[in-house]
Amino acid sequence: MKTSFKYVAIAISMIFLVSQHANYQEYTYAHFGEEDGLPGSEIYHTIQDTKGYIWFATDNGVSRFDGENFENFDINSGLVNNTVFDLYEDYKGRIWFISLSGQLCYFENNKITHYPFNRVIENNLGVRAIPVKNSFSVDSLDNICFSVGHYGIFNINATGELNKQQNDYNVSTIIISKRGKNSYSMGFRDRGSAKIALAMNEHFIAFDYKINPSRSSLFFANEGDSENEIIFSADKYIFKYVGNTITKLIDYQDDIIWFSKDRNKNYWVSIRNKGIKCFTNTNFNDSPGVWFLKDKEVSSVLVDNENGIWFTTLNNGVYYLPSREIKSLPLPSLRSDNILAVAATPHYLCLSTEEDALIAFEKKSMTHAFTLKLPDNNTSLELVYHPVYQSLICGTYDLCRFFDENTKNSHAIKSARIKYSGRMDRAIKSLIAGKGEYFWAGTYTGLYKFNKDSITYLSNASDEWEKTVYAIFENEDKSLWLGTLNGLWKYRNGEYEYFGKNNAVLSHRINALYKNSNSLFIGTKGFGLIILDLNDFSAKIINTSNGLASNSISSIVEYKNELWIGTNKGINKIAFNKQKEISISRLDVSSGLINNEINQLLIDDSILYIATRHGINYLNIDRIEWAEAKPKLHIQTIKINNKDTLVLSGYQLYYEQNNISFSYIGISYKSRKNILYKYQLYPLEQKWEETNFNNINYFNLAPGNYQFRIKAFNSSGTWSDVNETISFSIASPFWHKWWFYLLVLSFIMIFIFLSIQKILFKIRNENRLRKELKTFMSKTVATQINPHFIFNSFNSIHHSILKNDKLESSKNLSKLSSYIRAVLDAVQKEFLTLSDELFIVKLYLELEKFRLKDKLAYELIIDKNIDQKNLIIPGLFIQPLVEKAIWNRLKNNNEGNFVKITIDKHPNSIIVLIEDNGKIDDSNNLNQGINADFINKRIQLLNELYKGQITFGFTQNTLVSFNQKGNIVKLVLELSQGRNYRFWKKQKQLKEQK
Repeated sequence: MKTSFKYVAIAISMIFLVSQHANYQEYTYAHFGEEDGLPGSEIYHTIQDTKGYIWFATDNGVSRFDGENFENFDINSGLVNNTVFDLYEDYKGRIWFISLSGQLCYFENNKITHYPFNRVIENNLGVRAIPVKNSFSVDSLDNICFSVGHYGIFNINATGELNKQQNDYNVSTIIISKRGKNSYSMGFRDRGSAKIALAMNEHFIAFDYKINPSRSSLFFANEGDSENEIIFSADKYIFKYVGNTITKLIDYQDDIIWFSKDRNKNYWVSIRNKGIKCFTNTNFNDSPGVWFLKDKEVSSVLVDNENGIWFTTLNNGVYYLPSREIKSLPLPSLRSDNILAVAATPHYLCLSTEEDALIAFEKKSMTHAFTLKLPDNNTSLELVYHPVYQSLICGTYDLCRFFDENTKNSHAIKSARIKYSGRMDRAIKSLIAGKGEYFWAGTYTGLYKFNKDSITYLSNASDEWEKTVYAIFENEDKSLWLGTLNGLWKYRNGEYEYFGKNNAVLSHRINALYKNSNSLFIGTKGFGLIILDLNDFSAKIINTSNGLASNSISSIVEYKNELWIGTNKGINKIAFNKQKEISISRLDVSSGLINNEINQLLIDDSILYIATRHGINYLNIDRIEWAEAKPKLHIQTIKINNKDTLVLSGYQLYYEQNNISFSYIGISYKSRKNILYKYQLYPLEQKWEETNFNNINYFNLAPGNYQFRIKAFNSSGTWSDVNETISFSIASPFWHKWWFYLLVLSFIMIFIFLSIQKILFKIRNENRLRKELKTFMSKTVATQINPHFIFNSFNSIHHSILKNDKLESSKNLSKLSSYIRAVLDAVQKEFLTLSDELFIVKLYLELEKFRLKDKLAYELIIDKNIDQKNLIIPGLFIQPLVEKAIWNRLKNNNEGNFVKITIDKHPNSIIVLIEDNGKIDDSNNLNQGINADFINKRIQLLNELYKGQITFGFTQNTLVSFNQKGNIVKLVLELSQGRNYRFWKKQKQLKEQK
């Protein structure tokens, strides 16, 4: 299908905005009201303290603003009255609140304190002693001076003595200004004549200027152009006093409700219901360069330390103007304020919106010139001015149109014979003026080249190259860099080279391109700014981690070797030093922009035009005011173990106080909510960490010494001083203290010493016990191998031999030798098994029975539950007891002698019973010098040496076995729940190993 366009004459509808010279400048204010945290909308005064906080005196208390939050104070917080007219910071940094009732209080160390002499003020001046605004002061001796309407000037010294300054005139409503060595006072001579009286150093002079004192406010501007010149306002007039002469400078016809001179020597005049005007000199008859908030009652103005301007009003809260240099254009009535594109011709600034119209402003006056309706409901997506053609090109949904600013006519470019699947195929996504008589345009379907009359090249038709082109930059050799949906391409003489194949960084969507020298600056959508070195094609990435406002870039322009980057979160200025290091500054809504979403940037001469989704800003780059003042950084609260504590420079903490939280604020009103912080907990953190949050938490810190350091970074790239440092020491637990280690070491050494002494004592004691035991064992041998017993035994054997009873003689001789050998062997041991002990006892009984013939009988009963081979008992204990029964109690019996030995096992003991039917023995003599004491002593030695429980007892009782009285010897070997049994068994094993 053949598509053609004819030249179309467009009827131009001209919409002019007629305004005064003072009215053309518009600003974007930040507005704060009750919905933002202010306690009320009626604001009387504002100051900035030395810490950087902004204070507001309102009809409903006082508010302190840090750029993010309002902290409000009222009667419940300590104020004497909720209506506060005036604010003042003294030499100590105390913030004084001057209330409606004249009562005073001040803010110090995060609390409000009542002035101790408020009763003096009330008693002398009454409860309606309303102070005059800006008349309050405190000197270095804590003397207070203030003025009360219709009363005069008063002083209160540090001891509470009140004095009134006397004068020669009936002067009321006096205010004070001190400048150098001079002190100026001013008031009304009397309420009837209402004449001005002014004094230098308390000497009043009256002047015949009649004013209305009932509605007048008096303000000093504090200084004029010379030392002896005073500029002040009264009623609706501004006066100048110099050389004892007062000159009226201007009559505003309405009340002046604020008059001051700021830190930049500008004069501010607020007129009731007519906003506030700013003058650079005392020629108040000229229209001001700037007129602010024309329909508001501005009660005070403050220029802060970043040159931001604060306006308080009597009915609309607070307005903040970050910069007077960032202005906005008043757009004609439109359905949409979304500025899609901007271009500058020699005479006009041209804008396009989502509507089918082109809007033009006069560049010199910045007033609306005309609006051009585009045909076919076309929207201008891109604008560019071609200096060769001296024409403006509009890139629309339907290719391009030429616009002649002289004739106000436009015509469409003739289309090549291309089939399009829809209107979007021809929608312009990028547009540049070529270095000759041609243009380049990027569309959804490729690259176009055209001149004033027709399209000369289509990439999808000529080279079958179809890419969505979002950015174009033409080199000096007329080759092109192309930013597309899939990354970076280069076009030269019909050939396309793709750079994203070998470098993934260059494969992201590109929205903006700019080339300077051998560097190609690539603005991506979501990947930040890429700086491509065209010498070696190395890439450097700048993104949000480096300070970029956003990683989605929409526009790149250059001015004086500085890049201006438009993003969806404001503008960044990137400057490069000689070492190719970068510094990044930022502009956004906090700086005065209408909106953060930037569609396009344009620099014409030194003016930067900023097209946003909600209008257009412009500024003179050479005069822009950056927030160069260092941010004021304050640590606001410190929590230890989740409990608020007083903010100090250092802390000594217990070891369990190891959870610490810091909250802080960097004050930079031009960088509101865009403050970047760097912090470090040294030595735990060796590197600085970055955050946008206002609090840091540390948990379970180890004992040691720490320093928490923090600094703030504003949008202009200025760091605060590293002056916020909190030192704290977490003590080690007492078990980690040196004295505890010493104490423990001492205890260990004492313990070791005592243990060694105990062991040595035990060894010595054991040696002693063993020595004594060995002595007793030697005595035991004497009892066991008793000479009488041996003699009698041999004698019995001898008789047997004589009788020629060889077998009996041999058998008993063998028993005697076995007995002697067993006893001698047992003497070498402290313990024997029960079977070994009973072996000796049996041999002894057999020998005695052989000797006594039929006069002796015995019985040996052993509990079946006793393991005779493994049960260990002290050796040679039973045999002496058996010998006692035979030799002491049975030897005189002629017949029927009987000995019964019973061994039973009980749960915790072994019990040995030796019963005999001999005569009752009351002497306890066991055998020839061996008595009960001997047995008990040996038992004592064994019990002490081995911690055993052996007991021995002797009784007379009726013997069940003999049905008659007899003797019972009871020997108890206590096992103590098996402990001694195991111990004795172990002793046996050790001895056997030896």
